[in-house]
Amino acid sequence: MTNAQIVLGCCSALHVLAVALGKRCVSMEPAEARWNPIFYPLGTTGRVKLVMGSDNRPTFDARAVRQAVEEALRATQ
Repeated sequence: MTNAQIVLGCCSALHVLAVALGKRCVSMEPAEARWNPIFYPLGTTGRVKLVMGSDNRPTFDARAVRQAVEEALRATQ
């Protein structure tokens, strides 16, 4: 993880570790209980990006995840 440009995962311990290491994090969270803003103290649109669907709700749809990963990779360059 230390050499990664971005980290893709859910809102779990790996998300916390990625933030602690200063990495960009793309979070695809299927559990509605983890959509609460309390789990995202840095917000959900900056260094930590919560993948959102067309209904403006968190999603793990592959098309939305791909778009979020591509955006995060462009932001690291």
